[in-house]
Amino acid sequence: MAVYDIDLLRQLFVDKLNDNTIFLASFYEQLQDDEQISRYVETIKELLALQNREKSESTYKAMGVIAQSGNAEIINIKQNYISPLEYQARFDIELSDRDYVLGKLKTLINDLRGRKFDIVLLQSGTIKTFNTPTINTGTGKANLFSGMLVATGGNTPTGATPTAFGEYVRTTYNSSQSTTYTLFFIFNGRLYSRTMSYVADGIIPPITYTYTWGAVTDLGLIEDTYKLSLSFDGIQSQEPYINNGVDRVFLFFGGSATIVQSNVALGNDIVLNTIQVGKDTGTLYTVEPTEIPASLSVSDDTFQTYANGYRTQDRNMAVGNKMAYSFIYDTTNALYNGLYEYARCGTNASTYVQQIFTVKEYRYSFGTLTTNTFYAKLGDVATSNTNGDVMTISVNLKVGDY
Repeated sequence: MAVYDIDLLRQLFVDKLNDNTIFLASFYEQLQDDEQISRYVETIKELLALQNREKSESTYKAMGVIAQSGNAEIINIKQNYISPLEYQARFDIELSDRDYVLGKLKTLINDLRGRKFDIVLLQSGTIKTFNTPTINTGTGKANLFSGMLVATGGNTPTGATPTAFGEYVRTTYNSSQSTTYTLFFIFNGRLYSRTMSYVADGIIPPITYTYTWGAVTDLGLIEDTYKLSLSFDGIQSQEPYINNGVDRVFLFFGGSATIVQSNVALGNDIVLNTIQVGKDTGTLYTVEPTEIPASLSVSDDTFQTYANGYRTQDRNMAVGNKMAYSFIYDTTNALYNGLYEYARCGTNASTYVQQIFTVKEYRYSFGTLTTNTFYAKLGDVATSNTNGDVMTISVNLKVGDY
């Protein structure tokens, strides 16, 4: 079954809306303007026998279509699939349902912005979307939740009592006891789901665990796996109109999305970034960089092989690693407040000059959590106001063996 990029986006919206009163269709045709999208809204409603737009014919509060708008691009490289695209979603609703649907769309945007999602496409055409987990900064583990896609850890998760897989889940993910989880996992090219619960022996920390496993459900052969990262434009509304004596209105929003195969790294794979003022000690702050460039420079000592030789050799004397973070200045974050005063006024020098910072990046993709820890001192710190007068803080970190 043919599935297009826009179908992956539609399925994500449907899953996160989780509302049977909101219908959303997707069209793979590239639609250039609002008029064409509006025409497709009318077409799909005719197909569903909702032409009269009466509540007696349907429980839907909103009928919508999502389609690619503008130019759709596939990056011209062979080994990796990368498709940045623009989209627009448009909903036709009764005016009396406007506030309900508007609230749902605002919640959807707030939930999805700034995140990426793992997607599994089955050969049957079924699309499964998966959230990334939150991270427990105390244990350094991902918090287990029902509906989570987890890695198998090289173990066989389909046996009657998959002890090794259960142990891997226990030691890899932080979770509550006596809670039933529905876990999804990829094994031998197929997607499976399975319920799992466990109880500990009561010893602190626990030594033994008792697992209860449900039956394995084979969801099908995998066609491909993707990641999706997206951004949004604001919700807009057209002037209300009357059709068949019913007041109606169009709500629409759009944005951009990047769809890549699962082996392509995204910036949003970093699901959590923390900075600790001190080396493995001190106050821990959660930060959200908007930019994360890094550079490495090598200092060489160059010499000749012999006195009259023209060919040179060199040896590496030192390696300099610098990372640059840029943050939105959130005044509720005490670290940002301190860095702002340090950059603007030169205060807090006793706190930051020669201070060692512990920086951690938690990357999560398709069940695998990777934690990168490094130690750094502050380099240059700058403030600026960009993007409509939003204040930002830029920090250069000198990474080293401190």
